Amino acid sequence: MKRSALKRRARIRKVRARKPVITDRMLDQACRAVVFARDGHRCLYDGSTQHLQWAHVYSRRYKSIRWDPDNSMCLSAGAHLLWHHQPARMVQWWIGLVGEEKADALRQKLLRAEKLDREATLEHLQTLLRTDSDVRNLRTMEPRDRKSTRLNSSHANISYAVF
Repeated sequence: MKRSALKRRARIRKVRARKPVITDRMLDQACRAVVFARDGHRCLYDGSTQHLQWAHVYSRRYKSIRWDPDNSMCLSAGAHLLWHHQPARMVQWWIGLVGEEKADALRQKLLRAEKLDREATLEHLQTLLRTDSDVRNLRTMEPRDRKSTRLNSSHANISYAVF
């Protein structure tokens, strides 16, 4: 039996309220803003303020730490290219910059690989953005001049595998 057009229209559908979908792009934008604010909109490697890029220590494919500000840094395009072409040298530089404790803590987060709560992550990043003083205190390092952040001979003795 066919239903009449009237009966089809009269049928009431239940409409569920949908939660807003939190996309990778939304989280990327929030984390990028936090990292740029934390690093003072300057390249950590050479101090440049032009052609800045959001770079990751561990690849963005690891979702458990992709949006962790400790896994990100602000690099100029040239320094970011150097990061990919000379990873051993740049990893040594990064460990010298943040310290071995922070590097080990980030590696442990990667190895735990816990499931990510997107809503909580976005809320946390937005909270960090709202409180500007907290963003600047995320990276507890002293201001350095441009030359002291570069790799020098004292970093040659560090042997650490990040990848």
